Amino acid sequence: MIFPTAVFALLGASRLLVAGADSAPAAILAAGLGAAAIAGVTPNSPEWLAYTSFIALICGVLLLIARVFRLGFLGDFLSASVLIGFLTGVGVQVFTGQIPDMLGIPKGSGSWLSQQWHLIASLGDLNWATSAFATATLVIIVGFKRFAPRVPGAIIAVVLLIAVSALTGASTRGVAVVGAVQGGFPPIGLPTGIDLNNWFTCTVIAFSCFILIIAQSAATSRSFAMKHGQSADVNRDIVGLSGVNFAAGLSGTFVVNGSPTKTQILDEQRGRTQPASTSPRTSCSGSRTAAHRPTGLRRRARRAHPV
Repeated sequence: MIFPTAVFALLGASRLLVAGADSAPAAILAAGLGAAAIAGVTPNSPEWLAYTSFIALICGVLLLIARVFRLGFLGDFLSASVLIGFLTGVGVQVFTGQIPDMLGIPKGSGSWLSQQWHLIASLGDLNWATSAFATATLVIIVGFKRFAPRVPGAIIAVVLLIAVSALTGASTRGVAVVGAVQGGFPPIGLPTGIDLNNWFTCTVIAFSCFILIIAQSAATSRSFAMKHGQSADVNRDIVGLSGVNFAAGLSGTFVVNGSPTKTQILDEQRGRTQPASTSPRTSCSGSRTAAHRPTGLRRRARRAHPV
């Protein structure tokens, strides 16, 4: 996400809004592609990734059109209660979807209720080592937030528990690890393997993401600008968000928006400029390029903890 973040820093108006991957558009994207049932497109496949990048490019076009016609006001027509209800539902879905990984239990299939019943029925099979890692992660993050809020507890948890995973050989005890992470920058270019006959289906999914991006990003930008006595220029932010999605589509990732959670985290750490948002991602990108093997020890139990 380093390229999209850098693009927003250059083109966007807000000094506080953090552009990045977010659970809300990700949920729309996953649900839309899953329902589309495009031949050969399954989660985690190269084709799936290609279509998510293609949809990001379409979002970039839609946002550019929105800027030309100065449609930033569209965000005002989505009521706060609808947006809060939607985001709450996404939060519940994401949280419950990560619990199996935190407990070392295979995730069930079918409807949401079927998945929860499968989780309850499988509690006797939980992996204690995986649960210990997940619990330690939560305790560290919550503990630092409560007693030392200026210290980034999430970073402490990641670094400390990666070290514990390596030293204890956690993968031999049934703890699922991410595995080796490919180093270097992502390939740059148009997504391949796209059947253009599916353009309309992808455009419908992109339009849903587009509406959410404008509403959520505008609300986040305005609220944090008001909090710090700054002005918000939603139409210029749309230019930045358009560029962000073009950068995302061309660098092999998916739809990007102004993230409320990431913006809140940056605000809690007293970040007040776009460099404060881009510098952590630049550091992560540099670490991934120079020393990617240690990151392969990251546990799924840690990754499953929702931000």
